[in-house]
Amino acid sequence: MHVLTSRKDIYNNALSSSLPVTLISNSPRRFKREIRNISPSLIFVDSDSTSARGQWLAKNFTTYLISELQINSRARYRARSKAGFIGNVFAKGIHRLAGFTGLLYGVEIDMHDFSFATFLRLIRDRLFFDYKPHSALPGWYCSKVIVQHNEIKKLYLENGYAEAQIIDIGSPYEDYFVDICRGYADTNTDIDVLLFCQPLYLRGFDDWIAEVSDLVDECYENGLNLVLKLHPRDDIEMYSAFEGKCTIDCSDGAAPGVIRLIKRSKLVVMKHSTVMIHALLCNKPI
Repeated sequence: MHVLTSRKDIYNNALSSSLPVTLISNSPRRFKREIRNISPSLIFVDSDSTSARGQWLAKNFTTYLISELQINSRARYRARSKAGFIGNVFAKGIHRLAGFTGLLYGVEIDMHDFSFATFLRLIRDRLFFDYKPHSALPGWYCSKVIVQHNEIKKLYLENGYAEAQIIDIGSPYEDYFVDICRGYADTNTDIDVLLFCQPLYLRGFDDWIAEVSDLVDECYENGLNLVLKLHPRDDIEMYSAFEGKCTIDCSDGAAPGVIRLIKRSKLVVMKHSTVMIHALLCNKPI
């Protein structure tokens, strides 16, 4: 396994992690020449729909795409297809002539902005990489597309991908969470209510703190042990008025610590957060 990248930050990170890595030129001619000199037997990419280089790799080498589409992607793509094309009609015509649109459920959608600089870049990519999006979904030209849920597999099949091309491996993240949950099976439930805070006040939702205050007062009046788990971007000063009525947890958001807190809790409260997955896996009421 060898890391190929044109980004210096990824290159430096790989070096610091003692990974074999090669910095590939961003120039189209040199990029193609350097890849051909390496002649990889198998390439893993994370996109080829809007990446001219990724598409060129998929067309010329055995290439597997690691799709990062999430569970809500199918509904979003369906809604987008019903809306049809949204944008400048003249630019749509130019893009269609140049072959810079993608197909989705039989509907053309633009995959790029309409700036003059972007159009010139697309012309260059068409000449050097034979770049032409086929689908709004990545992976059309890849040998295999690796997805993490059956719903995402359905999305690909609905867009004309061959079933033999799609590999559903499930979710490695959720498998990891399950393993951690099992490690805290005998934890004592000494927390009555666990609130996962969000820095919603940063987006102008000032009533968030008022809602937290109501919960703090209700738990305090009923003698319940409440823990406020602050978000990594939270300002602890925003919650200083609640000291003495509850416990404020400022630990990091790493999964092991979060799941340990959930395991200790009888009830989990949240607005919206990915930690809902952890709570569900721990079979906690939310």
